[in-house]
Amino acid sequence: MIFHAFSTLTAVLPNRWHMLEAEDQNGWLSLPLDFVRRLAPDRSAKLSSSARRQAIVLLAAVLKCGWLDASDELCISRISVLTEPLHAASGSPEDELHLEILVHVVEQFSPRHDTTRIGLPVEAHLATAATFQNLALPRIFHAAGCLLDVFNAAPTLDSPRTVIRLANLFELILEWNFDLPSIAAAPGSSRALQTSSSSCPLLPPQEWWEVILCDPFITAIFALYRRCADASPATHLRNLILRLSSLDVARMVADAGSDVLAFAGHIDALLLAHIFEILARSGPEPEVLAMAEAISNVVVHGTWATLTAAPDAEATLASMCELTRSLLVAASGDDLDDEWLFEAYDHLHVAWVHMATSTD
Repeated sequence: MIFHAFSTLTAVLPNRWHMLEAEDQNGWLSLPLDFVRRLAPDRSAKLSSSARRQAIVLLAAVLKCGWLDASDELCISRISVLTEPLHAASGSPEDELHLEILVHVVEQFSPRHDTTRIGLPVEAHLATAATFQNLALPRIFHAAGCLLDVFNAAPTLDSPRTVIRLANLFELILEWNFDLPSIAAAPGSSRALQTSSSSCPLLPPQEWWEVILCDPFITAIFALYRRCADASPATHLRNLILRLSSLDVARMVADAGSDVLAFAGHIDALLLAHIFEILARSGPEPEVLAMAEAISNVVVHGTWATLTAAPDAEATLASMCELTRSLLVAASGDDLDDEWLFEAYDHLHVAWVHMATSTD
């Protein structure tokens, strides 16, 4: 019954939102949030996960409906209500709920997700996404970063589901189309609804470089992966590492000029150093396959100048040679059923061909 009630409200409220008084709008924003925070964590309430999820979907939908009509200060205040619990997080299972809320909110505002379900015009979707990027996304990222630090400082990780939610949230943010503010103001902007994808290179705007492309964040992600490499969050964290490795360094240099060569080269070197540190532990097949793909991503999206700018560039190339050799030796054995070896080698082959034919 609870699920159907929230499902009906999600379908009806967006179409009636403009008819509501400001006081009523604030009430509808508060209702689903109060519900999931007070009742959903209470196991004695016997609330189904689907009902909780639908309440969160309603919260994300009404938050978006009231976004453009609200002042910047009010938008920031509403997002702060959702992010504040993570600033005081302890890494407990209860933090999963706060992350689940933020995941659904980012999904609702992201043009690449099924946002047309709430019936807003395409222009409204793009406008809300553009202002959400400026007002909310940095605050959500920072709050998630606080929980990341908590996990890495904890002696044990007692809530793998919360780690998975955290990885999902970071991945959603890194899949964001950061060109939205300029796209939203351009003619034919509806095409932007399909331009944001995990298959596209990562290219945050320069004001995000010190947030995403910084040693502490990148190092913390790899540190968390090493702690969870043999646990259920491993796959999700590997996907996050793959997303980080798709940084479009070549376009960064093309857009910002040679002044960023040293910075871009440092990021490439940092990513490759962490990747080879993981490979040194001779982990499971999915790990080797993912790290080989990550190496290929760094090389293909980088430039020869950035790849060779690092002081340890020669050692990196030597490590790539040794990894390629070891995969070829393993693949030439009698067991031809190990398709992952050939797939891993293919990733490295792409990287070597790119380096051999690069003209930058």
